[in-house]
Amino acid sequence: MFGTGFVFGRLHRGAFASRMHWIVYNRATAKATGTADLNNCMPSCSTGSWSTLNGTATLTRPANGRFTGLTVSYGSTTLRMRLAPFGTVWWWK
Repeated sequence: MFGTGFVFGRLHRGAFASRMHWIVYNRATAKATGTADLNNCMPSCSTGSWSTLNGTATLTRPANGRFTGLTVSYGSTTLRMRLAPFGTVWWWK
């Protein structure tokens, strides 16, 4: 699969994983490689500089037909998130 992307959100300074290529996808796990576009938000996010780093995304902990664990690594940063309900939608937090 090509073209998958996701935004990490305001807690991670405008990071956007893009151009992801899924190299493993089965019932137990899924793993993608690609790039992470990062905004340093200096002096603010609207005027910050962007850089691109290679990265990976790994989905784990399948439950009830969906993955509930996500690990994203780019550069020297690793983020671990879990899927959680928020009203009628699901969020990574």
